[in-house]
Parts: sequence; C-alpha cells; structure tokens
Amino acid sequence: LEDAALFETAGGFSPTMGIIGTVMGLVLVLARLGADSKELGRSVAVAFIATLYGISFANLIWLPIANKLKNQVKQFRLEKELIIVGVRSIQQGESPALVKEKIEGFLEERDKRALDETRAD
Repeated sequence: LEDAALFETAGGFSPTMGIIGTVMGLVLVLARLGADSKELGRSVAVAFIATLYGISFANLIWLPIANKLKNQVKQFRLEKELIIVGVRSIQQGESPALVKEKIEGFLEERDKRALDETRAD
C-alpha cells in the first residue's frame, strides 16, 4: 500500500501545484498590466491552463493508479489468505467439504457465482 500512498499523495498535491502555477502566471500578468490586451488575454489563459493540468493529472492519472494498486494488493492478500486457510485445513485433516466452506466464506457473492459457473462448465 506504500506504492498506492505515493500516487494518492501525488493526486492530492497535483491540483495544488496547478493552482500555484496559476497564481505564478497571474503574477506575471499583473507585472505586464500595461502591455497589449491580446498578450494579457493569452497570459491569463496560459495561467489557468496550469490549474486544468493539475486537476486533470490528479483525477485522470494519479488517483486511478492509486486505486488500481490498492485493488491489486487487496486481491493479492485475499488470494494468499485463501491459500493459507486451505493448506492449514488440509494439514489438519479436515474434510474437503469443510475446506470448501471455509474458503467460500472469504469470497464475495459475485466471486461465488463465478466459481459456480466455472464448475458448471
């Protein structure tokens, strides 16, 4: 989850960095206030693009990557836990039906349906 935390942090800071870019751009606009109005309009537009980039990177890149990593880690841990429960149950000489019941207790309803569909094939 440390990897996911890195991307979550980037997702949290990205809009802030965009706003900082906007403020810096607007400071430059104010410094050139007496300049041509077309130039000022372009400068303001460029300044606000920084915010757009910051928000876009957060919501389209950093946060989705963090969520995907968290889901993968969750799935990995569940798989390993299922393996441990199954192996321990087998080592203790429990019946296959009891081992199956223990393992299915970990699964969500959609996973149980998928397992049943796989068995039917």
